[in-house]
Amino acid sequence: MRIGKKLVLGFLMIPILVSLVGYISFAQLNKITESYNKEIPASIEAIRQTSHLDNLAQLIRYYDEVLTQSARNYAFTQDKQWKIRYRNAEPKLDEIIKQAVSDGDEKDREFFLSVNKANLVLVEMEHAAIKTVDAGRATKAVEILQSDKYWNQKKVYEQGLRDYLERRGIEYDESLFASTEVIRLVTEETRKLVKTDKLLLLAVILIGFIVSALLGVFISRSISKPLSQLCDATIDIGKGELDVNLQYKSNDEIGTLISSFNAMALNLKEVTASRDELEQQVSQRKQADEKLRAANTKLESQVAQLAQARLAALNMMEDTRLAEEKLNTINLQLRDSEEKYRGVVENIGVGITVIDPELKILSLNKQMKEWLPGADLSKNTYCYEIL
Repeated sequence: MRIGKKLVLGFLMIPILVSLVGYISFAQLNKITESYNKEIPASIEAIRQTSHLDNLAQLIRYYDEVLTQSARNYAFTQDKQWKIRYRNAEPKLDEIIKQAVSDGDEKDREFFLSVNKANLVLVEMEHAAIKTVDAGRATKAVEILQSDKYWNQKKVYEQGLRDYLERRGIEYDESLFASTEVIRLVTEETRKLVKTDKLLLLAVILIGFIVSALLGVFISRSISKPLSQLCDATIDIGKGELDVNLQYKSNDEIGTLISSFNAMALNLKEVTASRDELEQQVSQRKQADEKLRAANTKLESQVAQLAQARLAALNMMEDTRLAEEKLNTINLQLRDSEEKYRGVVENIGVGITVIDPELKILSLNKQMKEWLPGADLSKNTYCYEIL
């Protein structure tokens, strides 16, 4: 696997784990909010509806009492203020009864319709009593409002409200208990979901930590270890230890780098061996030069002796001739050795420079001249001036 893919895989694990944690948390929060958004509002709405109808029932009882007292007081006192109060309260009671019929369920409508029916009879009788008072017959109006028919309708009216309140009282208690139980269950379920969410989140974090650690170890072993080996091998080569061969089989960039490094080390070893051989040849040539100098010195001594001993000229001339032949042979051998040396040095693929103890360049082979075209041997150039 390529190093880039390893790194991408390592970094990709982080958003994957974050997304997983976010998804689990989002799912758990959805479960919690679903309970709050559905069950609890439904329970609260049931309580609100019951309380609303109870309030309407109380208002119906209140305005009925207002109408009854206003009609009776008008009959007894003939005070117009009671008649005005009656006229003001009558439409309010009618509107409240209609609203209760509209807002209640089937059973509620049955109760409120019976109340409305009794209310219509009572209102009709109260209107008759008010007209009788307006006609100057207050005693007759009092008889109407105290008649059995009137109070029988009041009983029907009151019984309808009592039946409703009795039913609603039970339903209200049941609704309140059910709502409380729903809230308790939702709270308990929420607590369980939060606890489960915490455990899941902790598990995902733990798994993410383990996966990240394993992935880090994997990447470290596949990248850091071979690089460390490569650095150690480079140090060994710097110390002159050329028998280096790193063992790493992989198709990634590091595997390619190590293969190239092994090839470079092998080539360097071969070049170093050639250099050692060349140095050996140079050493042999120096020895040959020393021998040649010694032979020349000896020859010069012999020539001097021949000059001083003219009497042995013929013998010495013969010796000189033999010595010259030997010298020619040595010179030929030396030239052959020098040509061989120059051929090796000029044609080798490595740049070679011969310098004296003062760091002046004495000679450059062909490869080195190509590398250092600015070197001018005629000017006694120092090696550090062209590097």
